[in-house]
Amino acid sequence: MLIITISFAAAFQFPGGYSTGDDKKQPAGTPELVKVDSFEAFVVANNLAALCSVISTFSVMFAGVSTVSLHMRKIAFRGSIWFLNSSARSLVAAFAFGTYAVLAPVARAAAVLTWVFTSFLVADIAGFMWILIEDQRALLNRRGWYAVCRQVAIFSVVITLMALWPYVVIAGFLAYIKIFGIH
Repeated sequence: MLIITISFAAAFQFPGGYSTGDDKKQPAGTPELVKVDSFEAFVVANNLAALCSVISTFSVMFAGVSTVSLHMRKIAFRGSIWFLNSSARSLVAAFAFGTYAVLAPVARAAAVLTWVFTSFLVADIAGFMWILIEDQRALLNRRGWYAVCRQVAIFSVVITLMALWPYVVIAGFLAYIKIFGIH
């Protein structure tokens, strides 16, 4: 619910503020940075964070319904955790894009430093991969190097894609906007 609140507040308090209409380039009340690519990425990431957070909240509520089978409740609870992680990653991306949109024209070093620091928040994926690899080492004695390396490679690709899908959606939507535009 906190992520929904943050995303909702960010949707009304855009980075860079609103145009006053004095310069005649944009109508009054529109976001100042509406034509900046990183601002568009901020909007997409913020909306994705809100969507994933809402789905996570509904999933955890569904998991608490006692009339639903235990198997479905487990699936709903695991789904809520996955969507919560996706929401947090999208919120981190929204923060990074919004900060970059505001700071890049005046303080490029601070904007890049923000990107570097926010990239550390995605380190949980690397930590999980390290745990996965360490767990697979126990199988080496029974199954051999080839089988374990193959299994680790498959898990690495699948888990990385499952963890990074919000960034793929953000980048894909931005690419779509640049190629086809929004009508």
